[in-house]
Amino acid sequence: MQASFKTQTEHAPRRMKRLRASVALLVAGFERFARRAPARFSLLTVAGLFALALVTLSPSYDTKDDPWMAMFAAGKGASLAPDEHLVFTNVVIGLALKFLYTALPAVAWYGLYLAATQYLALSAILYAVIASGYSRLRLALFALFFAIVGIVYFNNVQYTSTAALAAQAGLLLWLVSVEGRQSNPRSSMIAQLACGVALLVLASLIRLESMIGTVLIAAPAVAVTIWPLRKGTLMRLMASAALGAVVVLGFAVYHDAYYNRDPGWREFLRFNKTRVKFNDYGWTRYTPETAHVFDAVGWSENDHALIADWFFDNAQVYSEAHLERVLESYPWPQRRQTPAHHWRSVRDMLLDKSLWPSMLAAPLLIWCLARTQRNVLMLAVTSVLIVAILCGVAIFLKPPPGRVYFPALTFPLVLALMNSRASVDWPRRRFPALAVRCFITPVTWFRPGARVLLHPTLIHAVLIVAVVGTVMAANRQLRRSRTMQAARHAFYETVARIAPQDDQLYVAFGKYCRYDALSPFDSFEKLKNFHLFIVAWPQRTPICEAIKQRFGASDVLRAALDCQNVRLLVDPSTRPLCEQYLREHYRQSIQFAEFEDRCGDRFELAGRDVALLARGKAPTSKEQAPKRYR
Repeated sequence: MQASFKTQTEHAPRRMKRLRASVALLVAGFERFARRAPARFSLLTVAGLFALALVTLSPSYDTKDDPWMAMFAAGKGASLAPDEHLVFTNVVIGLALKFLYTALPAVAWYGLYLAATQYLALSAILYAVIASGYSRLRLALFALFFAIVGIVYFNNVQYTSTAALAAQAGLLLWLVSVEGRQSNPRSSMIAQLACGVALLVLASLIRLESMIGTVLIAAPAVAVTIWPLRKGTLMRLMASAALGAVVVLGFAVYHDAYYNRDPGWREFLRFNKTRVKFNDYGWTRYTPETAHVFDAVGWSENDHALIADWFFDNAQVYSEAHLERVLESYPWPQRRQTPAHHWRSVRDMLLDKSLWPSMLAAPLLIWCLARTQRNVLMLAVTSVLIVAILCGVAIFLKPPPGRVYFPALTFPLVLALMNSRASVDWPRRRFPALAVRCFITPVTWFRPGARVLLHPTLIHAVLIVAVVGTVMAANRQLRRSRTMQAARHAFYETVARIAPQDDQLYVAFGKYCRYDALSPFDSFEKLKNFHLFIVAWPQRTPICEAIKQRFGASDVLRAALDCQNVRLLVDPSTRPLCEQYLREHYRQSIQFAEFEDRCGDRFELAGRDVALLARGKAPTSKEQAPKRYR
């Protein structure tokens, strides 16, 4: 037995050596593949990262806009049949999704197409990073970028930010083709230009405004990269840019013409341009100073609170003429230009914890940047331009939401990643105790010999800060994933609890209905009998008007009183607005029944049968009998 143990002990180092040799051989083959076929390497590497993220996280939608648009395309929930009108996304994508949902309705095509776009965009970014030469440092920096930025896109699916990411990837391929041509005049740039233009066109189809904004903030990088160029290269770039512009313009014209040929959609788009200033932009305020403006159109304070909270279904109260008169009777944009308003815009961005990991990792990416005058100028001018554009949006339109400022503020990191060095000289000196004392008491930096530690200390500090940012990003996305997964289960349980029927309509008003918690990879088969009227921007669209017509609801709030098959689903903060609206306009009152989901969130139902249940007259079962609302 002792001899056997001795033999095993002697063979252990040999096994370790063979294992190390196998790993080294595998890594060497991996790196040879990266140098030989960077495009295929990028696709396979990002596929592996996506698979790891999918196993670890449970993605959800970042805003409620995407699940609504997915319902429109799928013909479930908020739509009676698959529809191509996604409003903010080009109708070409809408037509493709409508065809796919009609052919295979059980597949979550909307979420899959956004995830596929993110996959292609991140693969293009990795290709742009290693196109000039693969190195372990560049691969490690991309892994860092994916951990702090790419995972945010993947775990918080949103069409506006996805379009911005695709546009950034397209521009990077465009810039890589220029740099490759400059270093090797014989190299072909057609494939890179074609893929770059294709990603830009795809971004414009998903959200045209995102593509235009990304091109605008990338203008300094493009100008610095293409100047000066040989005449032949410049002509190819101009031709590709012109071709891309023509294709984007053609799709945009087709989109507008498709909507304008339908009177219902034409009227909605005209009304929507005025409506956004009341709730999306938040220009108006009901105060003693502005009360006369609303009195002129017959609005009470509650009427203004309702449209500010996204209810404008009543075409008489919230007519386009009334909205325009309110906007024209008071200088709303000028009066909101106050230091407090601007500070709120800045504060919202500073308090967004999804940005903190990017800011913590920024020093490491900047330190690994190839220190050339061109790269420094590109990064500095781009950063200044991004801040100026975001300030302009906050001043003239509205405080930019996260889906707008996150892609913009992380774009300099993409540029730094693309122009990173192949290798850096890491300090060989270990992190000394004296360096810690120097951080605690800066006076010690002036002692003899202490300055020698400055460079390695700063580099180690940059590495530690980047690691902290990575851990923070992973922890935040894991916690959000668990939270949204619980909200998703609670939502499906709530749907099963209220037992919707095909002949019932639920008017969803307020913040309770967590449609954003739905997974982009889940189909809407569980909601096929759950007909929804969404109190948000889809109101007054032909899709919502068709739902109202089917259930005989001219005013969806009053229909909860008059129609047996219409129920109103609200949260406690929205209930007083609905009650006051019915008292002011119809001199009627409505009774709500209180429910509570597994997450502890309260919601309330109103309707003719629900009111009977609330009074305790006709409970169908213990499971469905709600608590009496006091």
